[in-house]
Amino acid sequence: MKTLKLLAKSISLLLFVTILFGIPASASVYVLYTPLMTGSQQEPSNPSPGTGTSTFVLDTNLHTLTVSTTFNGLLGPTTQVPNFIGFPLGVTSGTYSNTFDLTLASSYNPAFITANGGTPASAEVALETGILAGKAYLNIHTNVYPGGEIRGFLINSGANFIDFHIDSGTHMGTYDAFEFVLAKPIADLPGGIMTGPTIYVGRACNIDPTIPAATAPDQIAVIKRGYCTFNEKATNAINKGYAGVIIFNNVPGLFTGTMSSPIGIPGVSVDESTGLAIFDKTLAELESDFQTGNLVEGEHITVGIATNENDIPEFPTVALPVIAVIGLMFLFQRRKVV
Repeated sequence: MKTLKLLAKSISLLLFVTILFGIPASASVYVLYTPLMTGSQQEPSNPSPGTGTSTFVLDTNLHTLTVSTTFNGLLGPTTQVPNFIGFPLGVTSGTYSNTFDLTLASSYNPAFITANGGTPASAEVALETGILAGKAYLNIHTNVYPGGEIRGFLINSGANFIDFHIDSGTHMGTYDAFEFVLAKPIADLPGGIMTGPTIYVGRACNIDPTIPAATAPDQIAVIKRGYCTFNEKATNAINKGYAGVIIFNNVPGLFTGTMSSPIGIPGVSVDESTGLAIFDKTLAELESDFQTGNLVEGEHITVGIATNENDIPEFPTVALPVIAVIGLMFLFQRRKVV
């Protein structure tokens, strides 16, 4: 089972915080993630070698919560109560991504709705308040550790939500993306946008064949996530004259990233499907074309900062011992310090 757990002290505080502070009207998209889910962060801790990472995208305008996670090395096969729709069961490694409509009662445990105003709207406020207060964690339950084998607390990523436009071709349109932390800020570019033609350069790792050089001063390298660090990929693109990098995921779902040190060009992360849409190819077709040694050119793109806030407001700790949304729970306990 995957459960999120909110740590807290009293429902009266929750109501006080909701009324006094509320969810900021200017806020829209919040990106949170678990740096590393481990057994040592469970309560009680356990020696599991399993690890995992997760990204949560909370959109208070669209009233959605997107949950994406990858895990591996668990000692026992996964179990699930209550259901995360489509979550892989009976496995020790896997990936999961789903978007929950927070306006629907079916997205919540009934007990959570009852304890928080009796409607999906009031439950949504309670859920958002708890998440934005930094009191949530994600864990994965298995038959070896029914109470949870690995766990990680959600923290604010600091990533900017980006409007990502494919300007031409079959898949012309607007997609979601995130700006890499420690990449050159797109807001500092002329007009506050990164725009130009694209070319696929593979994984762009040092172990791989040298990537092709940029053929235009505004050309943007499209890179597949995996094997080496984001900095290594970006550095190889810089050395070949690219004006920016787009790194697409190697599994379904969006992700956020941080460069290990500042880089001199902008960089954004996108879903795997968005990366492939730039070239109107399947991954197999894209890799096959790239392996021929020919330039694999994509559509022209334009990327700019969306008009959304990502700052996490401060809220007092709040709580109620009751099962909540999507396995979300309020518990009488303190966050474990590891």
